[in-house]
Amino acid sequence: MKFQTYSGVIRLFLIFVVVAASMAVLGGCDKKDPVEPEETPPVPVTTCVAWTDQTTSDRHYVPGTIVDNGVSIFTEKFYWSNGDSTTGGFAEVQNQQVAGGSGLDVFCNNINLNFDFTFPCTRITLKFNDGGGNENLRINGQLANVTSLSALHNTTLGGANITVLGGNPGTLTVMGRITNFRIGGQEFSIDDICSTRSGS
Repeated sequence: MKFQTYSGVIRLFLIFVVVAASMAVLGGCDKKDPVEPEETPPVPVTTCVAWTDQTTSDRHYVPGTIVDNGVSIFTEKFYWSNGDSTTGGFAEVQNQQVAGGSGLDVFCNNINLNFDFTFPCTRITLKFNDGGGNENLRINGQLANVTSLSALHNTTLGGANITVLGGNPGTLTVMGRITNFRIGGQEFSIDDICSTRSGS
């Protein structure tokens, strides 16, 4: 009788083990691997210079610094079409809105403006009005000295791609890896100079 009792106990124990193992296997089949959270792509950061911190009729000479919306803009020498340079020009804040932008323009008269954005950036756009003479555009250290910005449409400068739409007013767009940016002219107005870079 004792042997039969022990056999029954052992049989019940074995049944319990088998059932528990089966449940574990079935539970394991239903268990899903943890889902990795999707990485959120960095949000692009755009900074615009719209001359909102300036006063109409202010004039800036070479050398000098303009600060607008936290961006430092350095005044620099200008190159005429014959390659000679001058430091005798000026940049004047005007309220003519000839560049087609959001408000004040800066009129460049034989002067270049060096925009100290947070570099590198991937895109720069601006509104402009070309009143005559020649323009300087320097991207990533490479200078283009042209009689009209439209001559640079669908070209590459300093490894960046350039698009120019319209004329007076017009829009300049630079796309690519941009590490420095300068622009100026003889009778040249600009507004809404915006840079876009990858966020963190």
